[in-house]
Amino acid sequence: MSHAESKKRGAIIGVVNLKGGVGKTTIAQTIAMYFLEHTDRKNVLIVDADPQGSSVKWAEIAVEKNLPAPRIQGLTAAPKLMIQELLALREERDLVVVDCPARLGESTRAAMAAADLLLMPVTPGPAEVWAVQDTLKLLQVALVARPELVTRAVMNRDSKTGIAADVAAALEMAGVVVMDQKIKQSVQYPDAMAVGKTVLSYKPSEKAAFEARKFGAEVKRLLDGIVGGGA
Repeated sequence: MSHAESKKRGAIIGVVNLKGGVGKTTIAQTIAMYFLEHTDRKNVLIVDADPQGSSVKWAEIAVEKNLPAPRIQGLTAAPKLMIQELLALREERDLVVVDCPARLGESTRAAMAAADLLLMPVTPGPAEVWAVQDTLKLLQVALVARPELVTRAVMNRDSKTGIAADVAAALEMAGVVVMDQKIKQSVQYPDAMAVGKTVLSYKPSEKAAFEARKFGAEVKRLLDGIVGGGA
């Protein structure tokens, strides 16, 4: 087998929710850093499609402090060519993580059309039960076009409340599988981001880091089942 034939196929993970403030950027950064630091998929790119550019700012802090960080870039192609741009980036990278904006724009459409795995962060809150419906409808449309697309919901800032149970029930009714590992509320996530880190390295022996590693490992198992992978 030639080197070209044996090369591991790159993969795309899209992090999507039409509602803002659910932790898409934090989850995208955590996934990227988990793969960079704990797997053999080390050529990792975050596509920061969010106009706020939070991942770009986070990476700039990391570089200033000589900390490890994935490469960050936006989508530069014309809207109709964004899908091809993502697929081209996948050929160059082991993993591309797309941090989608909180709206249905061309970058979100491109991510949903190109991704191997779509993750939808959801948070427990009074508005979330209603707001999640729009994203669920979007996912159902994507699955009609691409039945092979793997989607998972991520319970972020999870709590043992009735609202959290309502959100989980709404997801189950819509046929969306919820990831086993939930992400609990912790000030360590924003604190880590502020200094160019993720919780994986900010306080690595604390509970938030332990949960994040379990979450990353679950994402890796999912991705390996879709595209194959190594250690």
